[in-house]
Amino acid sequence: MDQTAPARLIFMGTSAFAVPILNALVHAAYDIAYVITQPDRPQGRHRKIKPTPIHVAADSFGLPVFQPDSIRMQACFDMLDALAPDIIITASYGQILRQRHLDIPRFGILNVHASLLPDLRGPAPIQWAILQGKTITGVTIMKTELGIDTGPILSQDRLPIRLEDTADSLEARIAERGAALLIETLPKYLSGTLHPVPQNNAEATLTRMIRTEDGRIDWTLPAEQIARHIRAMHPAPGAFTICHHERLKIYSAGVDDDAAHDPMITDRTTTPGTILDGINGSGLLVQTGRGRLLIHELQPACRKCMAAESLLQGRFAERGDVLGSTQEGHPLPCLE
Repeated sequence: MDQTAPARLIFMGTSAFAVPILNALVHAAYDIAYVITQPDRPQGRHRKIKPTPIHVAADSFGLPVFQPDSIRMQACFDMLDALAPDIIITASYGQILRQRHLDIPRFGILNVHASLLPDLRGPAPIQWAILQGKTITGVTIMKTELGIDTGPILSQDRLPIRLEDTADSLEARIAERGAALLIETLPKYLSGTLHPVPQNNAEATLTRMIRTEDGRIDWTLPAEQIARHIRAMHPAPGAFTICHHERLKIYSAGVDDDAAHDPMITDRTTTPGTILDGINGSGLLVQTGRGRLLIHELQPACRKCMAAESLLQGRFAERGDVLGSTQEGHPLPCLE
């Protein structure tokens, strides 16, 4: 093992974003004394207890796992004090640390954050990068302090946001690059040859948590913006609209590029959200506030994901129906 590697490291993470980072630390032969992750919780329709992605990864490496309900429990401080880690690495852990946590490791706590700080501080930076129409995002290795993602920066790397990127595809790419960047950064930081640089707070932007209701589609927006919204909400919480009082989840869509339907033209005679047509093999054409959206895949309540044009074939909706409205209709029965 590299002489600059810490004698004792603790990793804190929970979501899938953190898995490549833990994997990289293991394969780089860092001594990981403990992995701390959120408690396993019930998920899905049947509410079965499911381990966190980091719990699964830690088990595969035979690493000890601690899952406190709150990282601020006295038992947590007692364990950290006893382990006396040289450094703690965090990535998408999901709980706020106190100054007492920061004071325990002699090299402090480093965090892998999925944006180019100080831009997009806070939760859900990946979703907000897509929502805001950014073409470039990245990853930051920062030293944690009490403020939300305000700590000084050790290293950064830029990544392009592709036109087809969803939140999960972009997250996977950022996580892999973040893992590689951390392995590049750690030896330099631990040897004292790399020093953190304060962020420019004047350039900071903030994000907030994505809520379920944020998935609701506003059909008065331009088609391009709605398409971004659908990609940003995939896979969770999922973009949705209402059709005959039933929730309709939209999985994928794009701006209609038919020359006869110029997306820059606003059709003021057609209500935004109106189903215009079903195109076999292509999707469901819907009017927006500016241009047309071509929905490729969707899921009616209690049904499987289907080709969007099947919505008309299954008589769940008709041409001229307005998505997002409260118009009456006859929804399909919920099938178990």
